[in-house]
Amino acid sequence: MANKILYYPYVNLPQSNWTTKSILYWDEVGAIIPREFIDRTEEYGDQMLELVGLGLVRQVFPEEILFQGMPFSTYFSALMERAEFNMDQKRINFANGLVSRIHKEKFSHDLFNNLVGNGLAIRTIGEWYHVETETASLMMIYLASMISSERDYLAATDEPDLTQNIIYQNLPTVSTDAIRSQIIEDILPVPISPDFKNIAKFRQKYPNELRTFRRTLEKAIIDLANIVDPVLREERYKLTVEGFKEKKEELVEILSENNLGKIVWEGVKGFVADGGISLILGEPLTPLVTGYETLKEVVTQKKANPIKNEDLAYLALLEKNLK
Repeated sequence: MANKILYYPYVNLPQSNWTTKSILYWDEVGAIIPREFIDRTEEYGDQMLELVGLGLVRQVFPEEILFQGMPFSTYFSALMERAEFNMDQKRINFANGLVSRIHKEKFSHDLFNNLVGNGLAIRTIGEWYHVETETASLMMIYLASMISSERDYLAATDEPDLTQNIIYQNLPTVSTDAIRSQIIEDILPVPISPDFKNIAKFRQKYPNELRTFRRTLEKAIIDLANIVDPVLREERYKLTVEGFKEKKEELVEILSENNLGKIVWEGVKGFVADGGISLILGEPLTPLVTGYETLKEVVTQKKANPIKNEDLAYLALLEKNLK
C-alpha cells in the first residue's frame, strides 16, 4: 500500500483543503519541480514555499526519472500517433489559444520539438513552453504516473476531471482514488485557517497513529471498491462514514473527559491519609514520599494518550488538537 503521493499537474499545490488533508493523511506529499527552482524560489507561491521549508512537501526532480529506460519522449510521441489522441482537434485548440504553461526542464527537448513541429506548442520568453491544454494535461499525468511507479508514490491531483478521457484507460484504475478522495473529504477534520507549523508538529507527534488510521481507512476503501452494485456501494459508503464519525466522537469524548481532577484528588487523599497515619504513629515520613510518587505516576499516566491503541485515534486527535 502506498504511503505517499505525488501531486500533479502544477508546481504549486492548491491553497485549499485538498492540500491540508493530503498532508494530514499521507506520510509524504511530493511535487514535480524543475531543479532550477531550488535557486529561484520566486516561482513558488507563499504557501508552497512554507510547505517546502517545513518539510511537508518534498521536491521531486523529473530529470532523475525521464532518462531511465525508454525515454519519455519516445513513449509520449507514440501516444500522440494514436487515433484517440485526436491530433487535429488539439491543433485547433492550440490555434484558438487553449494552452497551458510547462517548464522546459520537466520534459526533454526532443518532446518539445515534436510538439512544436505538430502545431501543439510554442517556446515563450524564458524557460517556458505554451502547450495545448489537453496535451499538457496528458504529459503531466503520464509523467506523474511514471515517477510514481519508479519511486513508490501514488499519483494524485485535485482536478479529477483530468482523468476523464478514453486515452487514460491504460492507467491504473481510479475507482479507489475517487472513493478515497470522497471519504477523506467527508471524515477528516481540518482547521479553517491551517497553521502548517502546528500541523508539522502534530504529524511528528503522532506518526504511528496516522499509519494505523490510514491502514484502517484503506481497508474500508478496498471493500467499497469491490462492491459492483452502485446502489449497494452507496449505502455501504454511508454506513461506513457514519461508523467512522460515531467512533471519532466517542474517542473525542474520552479525550475531553475531565478525569484528571478526579484522579488527582484520589491521589491526594491517599497522600494525606498516609501522611496522617505516619504522623500519629510517629513514624518516618516515608509514606508521604510514596504517596507523592504515586500521585506523580497517576498524573503522568493520565497525560499519556488514553486512546493510543484505537484504530481511529488519529482522527480524534485531529478533531481535538487542530480543528
